Amino acid sequence: MQKVKNAFTLVELIIVILLISVLFAAQVFFSTGSNKLVGAANKLMFDLRYAQQLAISRQVSCGVSFNVAGNSYFVYIGSVSTKAKDPSTGTEFLVSYNNADYKGVNLVSTSFGDRLSFDYLGRPYDSGNALLSNQGSLTLQQAAYTKTVTIQSNTGEVKLP
Repeated sequence: MQKVKNAFTLVELIIVILLISVLFAAQVFFSTGSNKLVGAANKLMFDLRYAQQLAISRQVSCGVSFNVAGNSYFVYIGSVSTKAKDPSTGTEFLVSYNNADYKGVNLVSTSFGDRLSFDYLGRPYDSGNALLSNQGSLTLQQAAYTKTVTIQSNTGEVKLP
C-alpha cells in the first residue's frame, strides 16, 4: 500500500478553518468601529423610538432635545420643560455621552436643529415645529469612526444604516 504525502490531515484543515474564522471575526469587529460607539448609536435610536411611542400612546407631542455642545440629550413629554421618566431607572430621561459608559463618544451634529418631536401620529417635526420634509440625521463619532441615525420624513421611522 502506497501512502499519499501531499494531502492535508484533518487537524491541519481544522486549524486553517479556525484561522480564517478568527480573521473574519476581527475584520467585522474593526470595520464597525468601537463597541461604545455602536452602543451609543443603538441607545439613541431606541430612545428616539421611545419618544415616538410615547407621543402615539399618550396622544401628545413628545420628543428629544439635543445639546451638541454639552454632548447630551433628554426625552420630554408635551413641552421641553417636562422631562420624561426613564422606564428602566424611574429618573429623568437624560443621556450624557460624557459618562463612563460612553466616554469618547461625541454627539457631532443634527440636521434638524436642537430638537426632534413627534406628534400623536408619530410624525417627526424639527426644532422649528415644521414637519420634516427630508430625512433627518444625527451623527455620533468616536475617534475615526462615525455612526449616523436617520429619521424618515413623514413616517418618523428611525434607522441605524
